[in-house]
Amino acid sequence: MTASSAKNAEIAKYSRFSITTLSVGFLASLYNLYIDVRTSADENYLPFCDLSSAVSCSKALNSRYSNGFGIVEFVLGADHFLNQKNAFYGVIVYTLLALVQTKKSHLAAIFSVVSGFILNLMSCFMAYHLVFCISHLIGRISFLGMIGPNFRRPNGLVV
Repeated sequence: MTASSAKNAEIAKYSRFSITTLSVGFLASLYNLYIDVRTSADENYLPFCDLSSAVSCSKALNSRYSNGFGIVEFVLGADHFLNQKNAFYGVIVYTLLALVQTKKSHLAAIFSVVSGFILNLMSCFMAYHLVFCISHLIGRISFLGMIGPNFRRPNGLVV
């Protein structure tokens, strides 16, 4: 095996790990969208992640911070097209970051790490304002799981 093919295999290994963790976050976001649609249609629906009054996905997904991160409404108004459910943004972000993971460039690794840090800061902001929610915790863990491999892979931040 040449040095180049070994390097490509190493990049692929780290990319697969990142894509796997991002896929878990993507599925958690899809589930959050499902909960939102289902609770809107049936007020008696109880998601499996509603364990108690302190651990409740439906409470978190119905809080004022569940649309536009609680910021868009304040800045642009409640009816602005950017004031969407956070889970909707999650689906988009996880998809875009998974696509970036397929790139073998140093720039893709930098973008992934910077995005991961920003998204984790946003997650901390949301965790501060929301009730504890298992599906949100899964999303936070998947953002963290994306950062490490991009530091370690060839063409990543550590050469």
